[in-house]
Amino acid sequence: MKSLRKVLISASFAISALLAASANASFIGAELQARYLFPDAGSQFSNTETFTVVDPGVEVSFFPDGDPRTNLDFSATNLFVTYNSSSSWTTAAFNGFIVEDINNVLDDIVGVSLNAATNMAGLDLSRISFTADSFSVNWNGLAFNTSTVVSLDFQFGSQEVPEPAILWLFGLGLLGLVFSTKTARI
Repeated sequence: MKSLRKVLISASFAISALLAASANASFIGAELQARYLFPDAGSQFSNTETFTVVDPGVEVSFFPDGDPRTNLDFSATNLFVTYNSSSSWTTAAFNGFIVEDINNVLDDIVGVSLNAATNMAGLDLSRISFTADSFSVNWNGLAFNTSTVVSLDFQFGSQEVPEPAILWLFGLGLLGLVFSTKTARI
């Protein structure tokens, strides 16, 4: 019985560690595709940029399509956008970009927030949208200069990973089984 208890306890720790590890997603190593959309979300304005996220390093310079204004730099859970000049984005239904996980290797995007480093006046969460495998930023009509920064933090999850409460219940169930086996023996 002691060996059964050890096996069950070891199994519960191994399963918890495995599930927790799969929930820690990262952009690093993912192949992404960036497209610039203008004058609406259905109109592609420039060539598609396909890149693999490495850190450190700027993944896309002079975005979109050789435009020297914007750089996209991804890290594990962040996108850091910098600008090389001063200007403003033309007002339109949509003037921005979409980034997609083209090989579907990332855990689902479950949240996007503005990092405190963001200083683009007028940019708020209403201009950012996301699905499980893509996100977009619509900065139509906003201005920028060489001091402007846009920093987005991403939260990842997976439909396949149980909620933490379920993991706790699973663990408690295993412990209950271990102790009931021990009590039945006494």
